[in-house]
Amino acid sequence: MVDPLVTKISISSSVSSYVILNLSPGATYFFRLTVYNSGGSQSNFSNEASTPLAVPAVDNQPPSVPSNPACVAVSSTQISFSWTAATDNVFVTGYVIFRNNIPIATTGTVSYLDQGLLPSTIYTYAVSAFDAAGNNSAVSASTSTVTRPASFSDTVPPTISLTAPADLATISGPAVPVSATALDNVSVAGVQFKLDGSNIGAEITALPYSISWNTTLVPNGNHILTAVARDTFGNQATSTITVTINNNFSTPPPSPPGGYAVFVYPNPARDPVVRAFIGAVDEMQVSIYNILGMLVHKATVRGSPTGISGGQYFYEYRWTGSKASGVYIAVVHANAPDRVSIDVKSKFVVLR
Repeated sequence: MVDPLVTKISISSSVSSYVILNLSPGATYFFRLTVYNSGGSQSNFSNEASTPLAVPAVDNQPPSVPSNPACVAVSSTQISFSWTAATDNVFVTGYVIFRNNIPIATTGTVSYLDQGLLPSTIYTYAVSAFDAAGNNSAVSASTSTVTRPASFSDTVPPTISLTAPADLATISGPAVPVSATALDNVSVAGVQFKLDGSNIGAEITALPYSISWNTTLVPNGNHILTAVARDTFGNQATSTITVTINNNFSTPPPSPPGGYAVFVYPNPARDPVVRAFIGAVDEMQVSIYNILGMLVHKATVRGSPTGISGGQYFYEYRWTGSKASGVYIAVVHANAPDRVSIDVKSKFVVLR
């Protein structure tokens, strides 16, 4: 009778380690190893090894107190409130905004535009931070300002300067920093980056005015990069540079020196290609896990090998469709003609 709590895992003889995913925190797992050949003969089992999986620790530590609170009257009915980000032992999830000692809103950024206020009226602001475990920091120091008179009107445009990349620079890659500085006599409402007149992502409404730009989605050649600053009264200013994009991600990875292997290319990429050197098999199963070990995608490849390189057959699978940016692990499983189980894996990065 087979013990239902015992799981058999077959791996290739060319590897000496194996990653097991989707285990249960707090449980203890026991392992034994045996070796078998193509004729079905099997060695005795090794000594038993065991390991407990730790239970995630409870987070009782609150974030630090946000610092440097500041507010500016944007108009007769609006005040812009900002602060320096808090820190946390895990992650700061968001902030609670206090107006005149009363909580009025939450936000995930380090600024907040308070609207619907009365003209020529003083308002006091403070902020606290919270994390995903529900821990809250103490409330920050307060800051105050007076809304502008009802008759106030602003006709002065903001100023803006693209600070990265440099003008006439040659750039490449999936994560090119693009940044700008913007100032206004009242308040900057937002900065929009554009490429050849088309928006790159959404308008940025809080400091820092920067993005990570995936140039691999843009044709090689010369392009016009622009930053447009807007204030709360609709006045605008622009800063423009010329950049040259030169990406060449068309060359796949070389074949391995021998044995089973899997590569993911380009790395990083938007829609990566999994190339597995596993010889000629009936089918290949591709499982993709996120960094937490959760299965996020699975596919089966059947038919003849995609190609041959360095005297070795390989199969390819392109992962398309919706997916989040992050680190992933591609695990390829197949059965060789001699019935040996093949399991190979590779870590890669997706940038959307």
